[in-house]
Amino acid sequence: SIEDHTCGDGVLTFQIEHQQDELWKDFFDGVCERFCIDSIHVHHISACREGLLLALAETALPYRVTLHDFYYACPAVHLLKGDDTYCGAQTDLAVCQRCIDTHPHAPRLDVAHWRETNEKILEKAIQIIAPSDFTARTTQAYFKKIAITTIPHATYAAETDSLPTAQTEL
Repeated sequence: SIEDHTCGDGVLTFQIEHQQDELWKDFFDGVCERFCIDSIHVHHISACREGLLLALAETALPYRVTLHDFYYACPAVHLLKGDDTYCGAQTDLAVCQRCIDTHPHAPRLDVAHWRETNEKILEKAIQIIAPSDFTARTTQAYFKKIAITTIPHATYAAETDSLPTAQTEL
């Protein structure tokens, strides 16, 4: 589905469907053309079909990617092993494949192919944004050719007493 947030206070949602005989690139380009999309900001790719991801990597439209976790590198998302312990940002494909093959919550897939597909997406992005230097460095350990800009999530400069407060009228 596509959400349009430009219509004042409401959100318009459009349900679109890929036809079985339709190339993913044609589908993607058609949707972008129909909705006059001239740039894209990708926040996550979970649940995206590989064909759609490859179409994104092939598009002529500029796009940015914001990293929210380590999903591009690790199908287990947070670099956690099956016992929920941190893997240390392991980059060795054989080690990662064994982990994914036995992980109770990760999809069964070829990790090398997973990373190759995701690397294509990241390499074509005009900007990749990470919320922390740790996220940027860790992601770059998996994808050495990409540049990542660190832009922290919104924070307040002073202590909590400077946080905005709701005012109640009695």
